[in-house]
Amino acid sequence: MHSQNILTKKPRVETLINSNKDTVIQFKINDARVILRDLLDKKYTDSLLVIDEDLNNVNENIIKLDGEHIKLLEEENKNNAVVINNLNENIKIKDDSIKIKDNSIKTLKNEVTKQKFLKYLACIGTIALGILLITK
Repeated sequence: MHSQNILTKKPRVETLINSNKDTVIQFKINDARVILRDLLDKKYTDSLLVIDEDLNNVNENIIKLDGEHIKLLEEENKNNAVVINNLNENIKIKDDSIKIKDNSIKTLKNEVTKQKFLKYLACIGTIALGILLITK
């Protein structure tokens, strides 16, 4: 067996190479606990990093979806503005139609009144003419 000392003052860690060419590391149990604690901390930190990366990806997807949702809402808002404008134009057209209808009714009432007057005038004229012809 070959031996190699890592520390020259106080050998805390020894490495040995056995006859099968395997490397064996020897150290005290307290050092093994420190190494194991550090290793577990790193493993825990690495697992948290993976979780954080997954959470970050989920949050990025949520942000993308929210952006798309905002675009859809903006498009819907534009469409609603067009619908409002169309409805306002329909209201104006209906108001114009109502004005035309009111003017037509007013004109027709005046025409009916005029025709009634002419009818009464014709009746009176016929009666007066008849009386004049009879008296002469």
